[in-house]
Amino acid sequence: MNLPFAPLVAATALLLASSIAGARSSGVDWPCYRGPHGNGTSEDDAWSSEGAEEPLWRRNVGKGYSSPSIAGQRLVTVGHFSDDGVDRITCLYARTGDEAWRFEIEARDEPMFHGGGTLTTPTIVGGTVYCINRHATMVALGLESGEVLWRRDYGAEFPVGRAFHGVSASPVPTADGSRLVQQFGGTLAALDAASGDVVWQSEDFGPVSQSNPVLLDLAEGSGRGVAAVLGQTFAVFDLDDGSLLHRSPWALRGNAMHCAAPVVLDGGRVFVSTAYGKGCALLQLNAGKEPETVWSHRKMRNKVTATVPYEEHLFGFDESMLRCATVTGQTTWRKRGLGLGSVTRAGTRLLIVDSEGQLIVARATPDRYEELSRRKVLDGGVYWTAPVLVDGLVYVRNSLGDLVCLDHRLGAAGDGSAIVGFEGEVPEPEALFDAHRRAVGADSLARHSASALRLRGTWEIVLRGLQPAPMQLDLVPGSKFLLALEEGGLLYAHDGTRSWAIEPQGARTVEGEELVDLATLFDVESTFAPRMPAGASTVSRSVRFADQDCWCVTSRSERSGEPIVVRHYFSTRSGRLVGREGDGMSTLAFEGELRIGELLLPATITRYRADDGQEHVLRLDEGEWVEPDAALFDPPRAIRRLFRTDEELRADEAALRERFGPALGAYRNEEVRILSGFTIEVSDGELRLRDPDGNDFVIDTEDDRDGYLQILGLPPRLKLAAEDDGTRVALLPVPGPQGMRTARFPKVE
Repeated sequence: MNLPFAPLVAATALLLASSIAGARSSGVDWPCYRGPHGNGTSEDDAWSSEGAEEPLWRRNVGKGYSSPSIAGQRLVTVGHFSDDGVDRITCLYARTGDEAWRFEIEARDEPMFHGGGTLTTPTIVGGTVYCINRHATMVALGLESGEVLWRRDYGAEFPVGRAFHGVSASPVPTADGSRLVQQFGGTLAALDAASGDVVWQSEDFGPVSQSNPVLLDLAEGSGRGVAAVLGQTFAVFDLDDGSLLHRSPWALRGNAMHCAAPVVLDGGRVFVSTAYGKGCALLQLNAGKEPETVWSHRKMRNKVTATVPYEEHLFGFDESMLRCATVTGQTTWRKRGLGLGSVTRAGTRLLIVDSEGQLIVARATPDRYEELSRRKVLDGGVYWTAPVLVDGLVYVRNSLGDLVCLDHRLGAAGDGSAIVGFEGEVPEPEALFDAHRRAVGADSLARHSASALRLRGTWEIVLRGLQPAPMQLDLVPGSKFLLALEEGGLLYAHDGTRSWAIEPQGARTVEGEELVDLATLFDVESTFAPRMPAGASTVSRSVRFADQDCWCVTSRSERSGEPIVVRHYFSTRSGRLVGREGDGMSTLAFEGELRIGELLLPATITRYRADDGQEHVLRLDEGEWVEPDAALFDPPRAIRRLFRTDEELRADEAALRERFGPALGAYRNEEVRILSGFTIEVSDGELRLRDPDGNDFVIDTEDDRDGYLQILGLPPRLKLAAEDDGTRVALLPVPGPQGMRTARFPKVE
């Protein structure tokens, strides 16, 4: 038993917009409802299935079901604001969500068995925005300025008051943009795009339909036509003069209402579908007045969004179940549990929004339902507006007017879907490097060649027990970098000529292979956006790196006169660089993403040191371009001391022996057994504490804090308390479950 209009009307509400098979944009735009081909599809396959974790932007554009229309860098949509009593047309910058202009039309909100709000979608053609509301007020606005070019009220010319929701369809432009086809309930009309004047109009077929017309090629190259469901009739008209060419009954039961746009297939075939017990049919247009019904059944009943075609298959919501069927009417798979949702096809994948506000990416495959990603993107309202993808950005909205822009550009997440052209084949090395550089915005580096990149996040040394601690990483042109903890003094630095480290064991210079490793470790371009190295050769697919399937690009070169092999790993799903390793080099593994303007960096960098495999984990939270700071690489006191002359070294050691002479020697701990067996000695110009295993730790004799000298070492974390003459010595261990303890170490006579 059908409820009077209920979800169907809501369905209608969503169908709100109109299709546009004949007016194509410049490739990647989505200029109107159901996209550039008028069938809910785009051929863009260069995008990531996973997407970035956080939206690029979000804003409220008013209540309703309007889809975003995008041309160039402008996005236009419309929503209702009940408090102001207006339908607001809003133009945003597509990548940032910033408002370019707005235009408002006085309007009433008429929920009528759904949540209310706008029903139509703006159409962008040749720099002009055309938008009509439920009351049949249409405006033509300049895309750049929002200037009113013309305004027309069609309420007196067409019986829109009899239609349950008023006007629910959006303008459909002809291929040359000179006319707009507009459906007014059961009447179809062609309007002059320059003035809004009515060129022709059909008879009134009745008020039941809330569908959208589609353009199509007529048989035998006889021109263009327009197909629509009007009232309870499927009809095809000549686009030039409006003459009726084909008609076929499309009877509905009770208060059922048709909402889904027809889907035009090649060879004069048109797929039509209606929910509420009606079902679907494939119609074949021929020379006769009435199209031939090739087949019909009730296994694809579209409510709020129409089916999308792909390679002789149809993907769509059969009531609240996602279904794939052949164009011969045979079901190949079904997916339950998604509720009343919407679907768009982009390349070889489906973008699905389910009734819970989840964005799902699945393969558009005929043999099985294969889900690639799923995540919650919005809360509240209903989700009858199909998602839109342009240039790797996905736009999703709910009926409350919440619109989010989700970053699904290649490289936006660590592991997306295959780069276009790489599916099913092993790409050439140059193609992999070039695709990765495009994905991470490597071209933007040239504009920052004189700037330093400052990154903030946390640093963790897993095997040494250093827990994640706040750090700052400065990357300066010339392969200079400084990685430092905000507290604790731990750092690594390379000033372009020499490298040094301040570690738990103390300060040290970095030389030899490790110096070469550090000098190239954090060069922004060569590390994060490398060009294909000379001699790159083998690419293999069946390689695992960092728990991912990868293509491995191997290159051979020389370093310090010695031949080395370097391997770069690219994810087979996203095409993005996920790691690098080589002879005498630290192994790097990249995960996630951090976007800094146009540049995309990994959010997590794991380094396995070349000398000992020690694992360092850097997690990046934010970054910015700054002016380079020359003082950044002034070596600290502990480092400057490492560059002392032999004479300066001997003088410093003599001073330490005189100061701590009585304290030097072996000690035993009578209170805390685990600390027994330590010695204090002077070596390499430093006062050092040596443990029973032979590990020694530098004592910072110039950093007296409340009578204690800090011992730079892990483990254990200790401080030394001593009189200047060394007559009293105490070690202060790290706080434990029993609190801080001080252990006396009497000198062994």
